[in-house]
Order: sequence, then C-alpha cells, then structure tokens
Amino acid sequence: MNDRFNKICIIGAGPAGSMSAYLLKKSGFDVVVIDKYSTPKRKVCGEYLCPSGVNLLSQQGVDSIVEDFNRVHGMKIVSPKGRTILSFFPEGRIMNHGVSVNRSLFDQRLRDLGKSVGCKYIEGHAVTNIQKEGSSWKVILDRGDEVFCDLVVGADGINSPTAQIFGHKDFIDTKRIALHVYIPLKDRKFYSRLGQMHITKDGSYVGLNPINENEINFSIVCSKEKLKDMSRKEIINEAIKSSEILRSYFDEIDDGVKINTAGSIKNRNNFIAGEGIAYVGDSAGFIDPLTGEGMYNSLQGAIFLNEALLKNRNNFGLKAYKKKKKKFFKEKNILNNIFQLIIKTPFLCEIIASFLIVRQKRADTFIGIIGNIYKPLEGIKKLIFQS
Repeated sequence: MNDRFNKICIIGAGPAGSMSAYLLKKSGFDVVVIDKYSTPKRKVCGEYLCPSGVNLLSQQGVDSIVEDFNRVHGMKIVSPKGRTILSFFPEGRIMNHGVSVNRSLFDQRLRDLGKSVGCKYIEGHAVTNIQKEGSSWKVILDRGDEVFCDLVVGADGINSPTAQIFGHKDFIDTKRIALHVYIPLKDRKFYSRLGQMHITKDGSYVGLNPINENEINFSIVCSKEKLKDMSRKEIINEAIKSSEILRSYFDEIDDGVKINTAGSIKNRNNFIAGEGIAYVGDSAGFIDPLTGEGMYNSLQGAIFLNEALLKNRNNFGLKAYKKKKKKFFKEKNILNNIFQLIIKTPFLCEIIASFLIVRQKRADTFIGIIGNIYKPLEGIKKLIFQS
C-alpha cells in the first residue's frame, strides 16, 4: 500500500485538475488528465477568484493567465433593510484584488499550462469505471480505452463520478438552490469593480459578479421551497423587484434568458485521500462559498497535494495531504456555517451591518475575512479590536 507513485491519472480538467497536473508534472510525475469535454464549458457558478487565489497563481509564476480579466477591488454589501456597506480588500501581505473570470477561457489556459510541461490530456471522453489491477489502477473510458496508473486523483467537481464509483460522496441536502444568469446593466453608469451581495428579508441572497461592462453574473441562493410556487424566472424577477438598488440596475428578465441551476450547494467527502486515491477541488467536499472562494480552494488543494507528494510519493504523502487539507479548511467551514446562519436571520444581518458601517476599517477587515486575505480567527480578532 505504500509503494512509490510514479504515474498519476487525474479525472477532471477544471482548476483543481489542471493545476494539480501542472504542478505534479513539474515535480517529476508521469501525469495523464481525462476530461469528458473536449473543450472547457463556461460555468456561471464559478467565475470569481478571490485575492488569495490570485496570490496563489502569482506564487506559482502563472498569474499571467488572469492578467486580462476584470479586477475586483472589494464588495458592496446591502442588508435586508437596505443599508449599504462599501468594503475594499485591505492592502497587506497578499494581493488586494480578486478577478472576475470567463471560466471557459480560464480553464483552457490552465489546460494549456498542463500541456506545456508535458501532461497528456485525453479530452472528450468520460470515465465509466475504475478497477484495481494488481498494484495499479485501471481507469476505463467510454470508448473502451484503459489507462493504468498508481494514483487516481478525482478532480471532477460537484457530482464527482470518481467519488460515486468509489462510494466516497456524501450528499447533504441544505434545502437551498442557486440560480445563475447573465444580466446586462440598464446603464453603464452602474458598472463597478466591486462584487456585490444583497441579502433579502426572506434569508435569500443575491450575488453580483462584474465580468465586464456588458455582462453581470447574477446569482441568487434561496430556499428550494420557492420552486413549488414559482418558476426560476419568477424567483429572479422577484429578487430584482424587491430591491430598490437592483431595480435601478436591471430590467426583469424574460423567457429567452438562460438560467443555470445548482441544486447541490454542499457535499461532504470524508475520505479525501488514501489507498492510492485522492480528491481535490469540489470533489473533495465543498460548502456554498458565498464569495467565490471555491476556485481558491481548488487551487490551494492542488498545491497541498503536490507539496505532500513531493515529500512522500506514496500513501504516506496522501495521509499528510488529507491532514493538511482538513486542518486548513476547518476554520473556514465553521465560519461559513456561521455566515449562513446570519444570512438566514435578518435581525442578525442588521446588527452586523450596524457594527461594520461605523468604520471603514471594520468593513475592509470583514471583506478581508470572507475574501481569504485573513485567516478566520486572525480576521475576527482584528475585527473585534478594530479602532
């Protein structure tokens, strides 16, 4: 079980998969990446990379892949009663801007990085099964081809077929859904390099991600119960009509607008790594990320996996990866659950808004916490004792 890993098969060529491939190939592993799509598809639900994510790319010397994307300098937060808080990412030890990305372009650039260092990509074919073959794994493709490897890395996203094959996926029904759509602004004067979060009185929230002047990524997370009485279009239009600010930004959408739905916004994978198997990105477990740190988690997980396998190219390395990943994301997941509770409780939202609105430094520290500039406990201490 602790034989040396030489050949690695990564299933999924998104941010987690391609970054893992790039790093592991540079570290001397033989890497094959399999993805069911021949070219990356645009994913409306993951088009923002927080400052810490931009910083990770810079540390790896590959930040050029996001240099032409729209920079995001902070967030505008609107409480259920309409209190507006402008916050800006604080300057300090890392980047003080995030980026709004076109996911098809971003994912393709990451694929190209992997290919540039010699990773083999098998594109346009899905994995149908994975079997043990002696001391190796046999990965079977839909066209009948077989790929043999020492280590299987599942990087195939929210509904991870790899996790389903191995029985490692644990779905959690949060009774919430996310709807995503692109909406043009009524007037370009409303365009801003700030992301936005509008919290509604019923515990839903709307996120706005400025891709460019003509394209705003509009998302709403709300109760699944709404779908019993309303269409997806009606849910989005209700959110627009309920907010004076959103009404000034957007017209109501019509039937011709494509709406993307994410019915699974929280999954758990307690396995994570071991026995010649590892997971990175959303397939390793995720929670609704609020402000787009999902891609950051994917990139950071890829870096952790590479660092661990550099020290021990076997299951001991996977054990170290699992331990580090769980420790790193534990605080964040606790904090995220607290934020979810606050969002669902309007009077708590107003208390927080009243506290933040008094001083700009408080607002900036707050966005530094949810933007991963500060570790959760570090940021909370700064927030409490902020002058």
